[in-house]
Amino acid sequence: MAEPRMNMQDIEAMVSRRVAGINAAAARATYVGTKMSDLPKAYQLAMPVTADQDALAAAEYSLRRQYMEDMKVHAPAHAKILGWTPPAGSPHAENAAAPPASASPVDIANMPIEQVALLALKRSRPARGG
Repeated sequence: MAEPRMNMQDIEAMVSRRVAGINAAAARATYVGTKMSDLPKAYQLAMPVTADQDALAAAEYSLRRQYMEDMKVHAPAHAKILGWTPPAGSPHAENAAAPPASASPVDIANMPIEQVALLALKRSRPARGG
């Protein structure tokens, strides 16, 4: 039995889909490289493969919010230094005390996130045994 032959329209559609996929991957890579280099690789990889700048911006917003939520859950003692205060009565409220008085204030606005995280780790209190 002979395989069905492709006509020119089928070939053009196939090439068009492939080019669109390449363009979407390139747009995603450019967006991630220019706007998300401060986030860990796992969050960068979660970005959709699309050329739609609005969709990329929405995904970035969502991933940045997720990153901050993850920081609250996994590093509550450091979250206050990063700008988050746990709600009163939260089990994390006690651990989110201000840095020691000996710690001088630092402007973290222009620091890479990795440097901010290291600063938070250096200024945190040791965990209590229990």
